[in-house]
Amino acid sequence: MVLTVEQREQAGSDSYNRFEYQVHWIVCHIIGKLQADAECIVFCEFHDEQNKR
Repeated sequence: MVLTVEQREQAGSDSYNRFEYQVHWIVCHIIGKLQADAECIVFCEFHDEQNKR
C-alpha cells in the first residue's frame, strides 16, 4: 500500500528537509566506501501510523 495510498500528512517530508545535510553526508560516505570496495548495509525505516488507532 505504500506506493498506492497517498500520504495523510507531510511530517516526514518536513523532517527530511531539516536533516538534508545528514542525508547528503551519509550518501557521500557510502559512495566512498563502495569505491573502496567495502561492503555496506543500509537500513530504511517505514512507520505506518494508520494502524495505531
